[in-house]
Amino acid sequence: MNIELRDEILRPYIPNALGKSLSRFRGLPLDVLETLVAHGFVALGKWNRCAGVDSLFLPFLRRHPEFTAHGYAVHKDRSDCRITIEGVECEKPMTDETVSDFTNAFSLHAEEARVSPSYAYCRFD
Repeated sequence: MNIELRDEILRPYIPNALGKSLSRFRGLPLDVLETLVAHGFVALGKWNRCAGVDSLFLPFLRRHPEFTAHGYAVHKDRSDCRITIEGVECEKPMTDETVSDFTNAFSLHAEEARVSPSYAYCRFD
């Protein structure tokens, strides 16, 4: 796995310097997430109460590309140098249909979910 490539792709979405154990990112658009998935950097399967990137986040982001993903990448010195997507968010006005789709997709199982006509955020732990 080319960790330097992973970190280069993620760097614009990490608000602080790369962390010692993990680096949190936000604002990751669909096309960048798909690039990371294509390179095998993203943990795709189900975990805890989250249905997984393949079945939950990617389909939603494809329907609503105005949303972005957030999560973390573990440090390159760990054996499992994965990227975990913890949720999605949007800070733009949304249609009633988008708000409804977000609510239906995430409100029941996410540890945290907030939604209004101009803001939506969810996080899985």
